[in-house]
Amino acid sequence: GSAELVFHQRRLENTQTVLSQTMTPPGKGPLANRLSWTADSFLARGSEGKMEVIAGFPDLSPWGRDALIALPGLLLSTRRFPEARELLESMASYVKDGLIPVRLSEEGGLPEYDSADTSLWFFWAVWHYLKATRDFSFVVKICMPAMLSLAVSSRSRRRMSGSRNECSNKYAYK
Repeated sequence: GSAELVFHQRRLENTQTVLSQTMTPPGKGPLANRLSWTADSFLARGSEGKMEVIAGFPDLSPWGRDALIALPGLLLSTRRFPEARELLESMASYVKDGLIPVRLSEEGGLPEYDSADTSLWFFWAVWHYLKATRDFSFVVKICMPAMLSLAVSSRSRRRMSGSRNECSNKYAYK
C-alpha cells in the first residue's frame, strides 16, 4: 500500500544521504562496517520529518519504545550522534501527562500512550547518549525538562492510583 511505498522512498532517500556524506561507513573492520550500514536500514524520517526507528516494517508503525531501546546500538555505537540527538529531541517533544508514546502513527493518527515503561527507556537512552557524547548542554536544555515532567507525573499517578501496578494502564491515553 501507500505506507510501504512511502517507507521505501524514505529508505532510498536515507541511503542516498548517507552515501553523499561519506563513502566509508563508520566503524572499524569488515564486521563493524557491515553492521553500521545495516543499522541505516532501520532509520527513516516520519511524515513530520522527525527521525524514527522502523523495527517491524511492514507490519508495525514506528515505535518510540523500540527506538529508545535501540538508540545505543543503532546510533551511538555507529557514531551517528546528530541522529541520536534528533531522536531524543523528537521523543521529548511527545511527552504528554508523564508518558512517552510507545507507538507513533504513520498516517496522521495520534501517538499511542499505553506503556509506562517507554518513559523509563527515555531516561536510559538519555544516559547512554550523555555517556557517549558528553553533550550536557543538549541534555539540560532539551531532555531534562521532559525528564522532570515524566518524573513528576509518574509520582502523581502512583499517589493517585495507590498502586504501581495500576499506573501503566489506568492513565494510558490513545
